[in-house]
Parts: sequence; C-alpha cells; structure tokens
Amino acid sequence: MARVARRRGMARLWDRARAAWAHSGAARFRGALTAAAGVALGLVLAGYHAGDPSLNASSSGQPANWLGVPGANVADIAVQTLGLAAWAIALILTVGGIARLFEPDPASSPRHLGSRALAAALG
Repeated sequence: MARVARRRGMARLWDRARAAWAHSGAARFRGALTAAAGVALGLVLAGYHAGDPSLNASSSGQPANWLGVPGANVADIAVQTLGLAAWAIALILTVGGIARLFEPDPASSPRHLGSRALAAALG
C-alpha cells in the first residue's frame, strides 16, 4: 500500500509560513502597517521644510520637520523625486491599508489588491 509522502525540513517550514501569512489576522495587521506608513508619510510631507538638513542639503540648525532628521530626509527624497505625487502615494497607502484593515475577509482577497492599485494609479 502506498504511503503518504511527508514533507520535511524547509518545505514544512514554508508551508507554515504560507499559512501564517494567509491568516486573516496577519492580513489585517499588514493593512494596519500599510495605513500607518501612509499616515507617517503624510506627516513627513506636511512637516517638509526646504531649509531642513537632509542628505543633500546641510544646515547647522535643527530640522523643522515633525519627525526630526529621519523625517526631513524622507521628505526631501520624496519631494525631490516625486514632487506632489508623494501626497498621492501617502493617500493611496492610507486608504489601501484602511480598506484592508476593515475588509470582511482580508485573507481571501489578495487578487483584488492588484486591481485596486491599478485603479488608484490611474486616478
């Protein structure tokens, strides 16, 4: 009689990791982290000051950004690379994270995330 093959080692570890990642609690946690990242980016951009010390601008004073030196660095990079589109990214991260957080079954709908991201990018 044939025996059922048992998974061992790394395959078993990957199966457990995949199951934990697909759990609805983990999906809600990832949504909360995404929303928090969007809010943090919004705060960083709201506190942007062109005279703050950053990676490519030196200043002897303290940064005026609400999140200090790291906030000034992130704001400077975001504003220089993306301009006003950085605000759109902060909004998309916040709204997408909140939608994931309050979705009835967040673990079963990862396929909808791509269409939501595409719709948000197209405006």
